[in-house]
Amino acid sequence: IRNFRWHDLRHVWATWHVMAGTTMAELQELGAWKSGEMVRRYAHFAPEQLRAAADKLATFSYTPPKSETREATQAIE
Repeated sequence: IRNFRWHDLRHVWATWHVMAGTTMAELQELGAWKSGEMVRRYAHFAPEQLRAAADKLATFSYTPPKSETREATQAIE
């Protein structure tokens, strides 16, 4: 492997944690990072994870309570 540094393993370790569902706050504690910025520097999201996160909103729908619907209808009239 060219240009390999032992420090690269820290990136892999953090990324695997994110892929396994470890939260950024948990990872910050585990990795002994002082800031969330450093956690984000080391932990990388896989494209599938980002896609799954985006898809969560696709199933979201908001149905207002009937009282809100009535108020909105009355405001229009």
